[in-house]
Amino acid sequence: MANDWQQFGKPSGLMGRMLARGMNRGHAPFTRWCLSYLDGPVSAALDIGCGGGGAIRHLLKTYPQAQVDGLDYSEDCVAVARKTNYKERKRCDIKQGTAEANPYPDASLDLVTAFETVYFWSDLPRAFGEIHRVLQEQGRFLLGCELLPSPTSLKYQEKIPGMKIYDPQELVTYLEKAGFTKVDLFQGKKESFCLLATK
Repeated sequence: MANDWQQFGKPSGLMGRMLARGMNRGHAPFTRWCLSYLDGPVSAALDIGCGGGGAIRHLLKTYPQAQVDGLDYSEDCVAVARKTNYKERKRCDIKQGTAEANPYPDASLDLVTAFETVYFWSDLPRAFGEIHRVLQEQGRFLLGCELLPSPTSLKYQEKIPGMKIYDPQELVTYLEKAGFTKVDLFQGKKESFCLLATK
């Protein structure tokens, strides 16, 4: 059972690929809700912790002229995300990597997104600092979570290796310390929320 719980942090193998595809379906309504808070044009976007590539697919459809890339810690998630977005591969580059070691140049993106993944980032100040670095002036970072610290969710935190569930205000503080000038908080259904941070 321990290996099953590890799949949530870094999906691998057949089970990991199945989980990544399931995330595409299961997270789709939440992802669309978060993205509804974006307005204005997008030309270069990156989805960190892209999982099976569902959010990338939505962004590619929403912004048909944009380059929308993905980054994920799991090699198997990268493979699923590439397959999910194969038809748009000319404007979609998906790599293996982490939020803490962002491979993009300074001020090269106008949007970074992250859905249901911040729980597994090993160094939050460094990750947010890297996101701030790669964003252009007035660039935006959209962060979505479906869990708040609660008796139920903290049970998951105890079982899933490397998982940390954050209070929204704690995340706001980290974002402000990273240099973001404006952070808006939107509350969704149950425990879900998203943050829209502007550089």
